[in-house]
Amino acid sequence: MMRALHRHILYRGVLAGLALMAALAAVACSDRLDQTRVSLCRMSLPALNPPGSEIRIVRVQAGESERSIRIDYMISNAPVPGRQALATSGPRRGFIECGFSPVPFSEIEPRLESIVTENGPVSGASVYLLQRFWLRTPEATAADPGR
Repeated sequence: MMRALHRHILYRGVLAGLALMAALAAVACSDRLDQTRVSLCRMSLPALNPPGSEIRIVRVQAGESERSIRIDYMISNAPVPGRQALATSGPRRGFIECGFSPVPFSEIEPRLESIVTENGPVSGASVYLLQRFWLRTPEATAADPGR
């Protein structure tokens, strides 16, 4: 009788331990996925700003929707549109909010679904081209302003 009780207690303890490990693993995986989303959003910045711009990340936070990331940043040495190539503007604030699809490309690669900047929304075709031909390249990784 006593052995059955000990076995039952041991069995319950093992189940509780496994449940705790599963919960911790889920939290760790969600953090990794969030960091992947942050990285993809950050790597979009050089493609959406003028060449030669210096980008400094100010704040990273959750966006307005459930699956979005917002990054506030400062940009300097950006060419002024409509002026000579040598003219530059002073530092200015910018933001990007990246929305991600609930259906990822794979378990480790989220699908970028939308981008909104201080200039308004980026077209769906541009978002697709950005993800397909820029974000998957070593150049995008090297240009990541958060590296």
